[in-house]
Amino acid sequence: MYFDDVALNWDTNARIQRAKILSEKISEKLNNTSDLYALDFGCGTGLMALCLTESFKEIICTDLSEKMLEVLNEKIALSKADNINTLPINELYSGEYDNKFDVIYSSMVIHHILDIRYEISRLFRLLKENGSLIIIDLDTVDKLFHSEDAGFDGHHGFERQDIINAFENCGLKDISIKTIYSGIKDVKNSKVNYSLFLIKGNK
Repeated sequence: MYFDDVALNWDTNARIQRAKILSEKISEKLNNTSDLYALDFGCGTGLMALCLTESFKEIICTDLSEKMLEVLNEKIALSKADNINTLPINELYSGEYDNKFDVIYSSMVIHHILDIRYEISRLFRLLKENGSLIIIDLDTVDKLFHSEDAGFDGHHGFERQDIINAFENCGLKDISIKTIYSGIKDVKNSKVNYSLFLIKGNK
């Protein structure tokens, strides 16, 4: 798996700085989160979770990549962030976590998933009543953006109405969406401009 292969070198300066900015944008969308349970879906090495550790009572971090979770577990031990726990993704949909979370968030994950409506509907089941789903992801971007990601077969970003429709079709309401970040990615001696949106919906 690509993400297993890159896990040890994932935490670049650019990704660390971007995670700080994006985590602040999530915090701005929520009030009184200190008693809330959160799920970091597609957590990677935990860059977002470690920025949000003081914002939630507990954060469960899950990812398809076992190597990413191994790196995160090492970081949790070093930082003594005892309110962050990891969970293999195959255990997430066992039924144990249905209606469990006040907040589910993900960053730069959903565009790697082919059937986003199905995945959002599964996340919907995990939310408590009045819980919030927050997704940060790419606006439609040049295919070059993922040309260095071996085996990439996901979405080259999204048209915003498509992601809004996916939220609505899964039963989410009070939906809001806005641009929260713009950047440039160096790819094969080229520069690709990209922007990220944050979409939030409530159960």
